[in-house]
Amino acid sequence: MPARPGSKWYEVSQVGSPCIPTTTLLIAHPTDPLRLMTDAGWYSGRDFGHALQQTRDGGSTWSQFLPPGQKVNPCTLLGGQGAQPNRWYLVGNPFGSGVSAAVLRSGDEGATWNAALQMEPDVQRLCAGAYDPTNPDTIWTAASQTPDPTLTGVRASSDGGHTWSYLGTQNIGWVNALVRAADGSVLFAATNEGIRRLGF
Repeated sequence: MPARPGSKWYEVSQVGSPCIPTTTLLIAHPTDPLRLMTDAGWYSGRDFGHALQQTRDGGSTWSQFLPPGQKVNPCTLLGGQGAQPNRWYLVGNPFGSGVSAAVLRSGDEGATWNAALQMEPDVQRLCAGAYDPTNPDTIWTAASQTPDPTLTGVRASSDGGHTWSYLGTQNIGWVNALVRAADGSVLFAATNEGIRRLGF
């Protein structure tokens, strides 16, 4: 007798190696219910950063979305909808000491990736990111951990990451997450000092 809907979990992917202790990122595609992205895989120091895998059939088969060797560990993935559904941004933590946190950009569904922003060495963690699906050249990010107060605050780009500037005041603490309101009127920042909002 088949299991009732919602009564049983089915395995669709295995970590499979002690090199990575757990899967830390699982993202549902914003418009395709069968598509997922994850950092589950087999990694060691020589990989120079975690990769991302994707499934387009609900987990039956998997393929590469972000190759290893990008020198970042993925934290936040944005894109796949709106005016340019092939556009994606990846916000990533430093792979190791001497490596910068970064925002990567792809305009071809993950076939190729380029750096949209390389953070300063004192930015030790980078997870916050949001973008405007109706105008995907507009993206925001912010340092999630840094000992340097001059590096805090939300940075904005309106040209796909070619140029950046600070948005509003910088003294808002470490930003762990950014959320754009559905109507685009407000940007919310979850910080170590509370939740902030900025109206447009």
